[in-house]
Amino acid sequence: VHGTATGIVDPAGASDLSIELAAKGPPVVISVGSKAQPITLAISNATARAFGDGKAPIIDIGASFVSIVAGGTRLDDLAAQIHSDGFDIQNRAGPVTVKLQAGGLNTDVATLAPLITGKIDVDLAGSVSKDAIAIDQGTLRSDALNASLTATVALADLSMQLKMNADAVATAFPPQIASVLGARVKFSATAARDPQGSFAANSIEFTSGTLSAAGTASMQGTDIQADIKGKLGDVSVLSPTVGVPVAGGVDFALSASGAMTAPDFTVTADSDSLTASGRTVKSIKLTASGKADITSPAANVSLTGSVNDQPLDIKAALVTSEGKRSINGFLVSLGDNKVSGDLALDDKYMPLGTLTLDAPAIDQLAALAGQAVTGDIDGTIGFAKEGDAPSVAIDAKSTSIARGDVTA
Repeated sequence: VHGTATGIVDPAGASDLSIELAAKGPPVVISVGSKAQPITLAISNATARAFGDGKAPIIDIGASFVSIVAGGTRLDDLAAQIHSDGFDIQNRAGPVTVKLQAGGLNTDVATLAPLITGKIDVDLAGSVSKDAIAIDQGTLRSDALNASLTATVALADLSMQLKMNADAVATAFPPQIASVLGARVKFSATAARDPQGSFAANSIEFTSGTLSAAGTASMQGTDIQADIKGKLGDVSVLSPTVGVPVAGGVDFALSASGAMTAPDFTVTADSDSLTASGRTVKSIKLTASGKADITSPAANVSLTGSVNDQPLDIKAALVTSEGKRSINGFLVSLGDNKVSGDLALDDKYMPLGTLTLDAPAIDQLAALAGQAVTGDIDGTIGFAKEGDAPSVAIDAKSTSIARGDVTA
């Protein structure tokens, strides 16, 4: 390492001090952080200059890093610059700007990696004092993401106020999500952290294509609270996922509260009309509520609507008792046709039990499955398993049943 320092420092007058450090050969490697979470810095050079008023000099700091590695994240070819037009040395306060440019960032965080492809630029402008850090204007840009933020952080208790806006390409999101998005995704939120460590996100807004959502979320200790409402104006984007052509629009709402590991939840969805494979269901109302506990899940689900002016009613309750799961009160009712019963669920959620089928006009039920069948049928549908293989046994009778030109 080669280093030089030149100039004078006079706190009572004018100062001009310059420091330069540079690696003669390979970069200088420094390990910081802890043994459990080490951070490895490979530095090629660093410079610093303080000049002007000795009490509040102008400060320029620069550094070039070949790489910075922390855990599964690696930042390459990073150039960092810090500038202050006048930093009060005694009070540790003054305006500060920060510029970071990186040639690339690789991470094992799957949800983050697609958003930070290509070159990365970060610009921050704000101020530092003994009491707080303020970011008056901040931007983050990559090939996939444009984001801006403002923030204040109190150093005594780390309480924080944050406002953020982001615009990203939809292809940066997982395929399951990207399929319902437009070309780009816009997101905005304000957030706060209080001195006790509780976190709240207010004015959350998300828009992309015909999908929009807004709401609030908060976390206090291990408890969460969330309320989100939104709309998917065109469900046809779901056609490849569900495997049949669908059309219509849906309004939805989600609320959750309680322990993060097992919150109580309520989900509602409403639609004036949804069409699948040419069959239309009108006046749809879906409600699901329960507890999202992975070890002891519980939920009540209800869906109502109408098909060809016939009332549609679907109900089921997921119950966990003594570690065993079951679906109680299962009912699919369309007009005079019903499928009902209770089912047990094994460890792989395979159904076991018997459902009763009572369909005096089976064409109504068949239409839901996209089939053209007429007649009547009643009996039972038995679910079992042979080893790990599921089996279904149907015991039914009919006075007349027809599908196309085939009649029985």
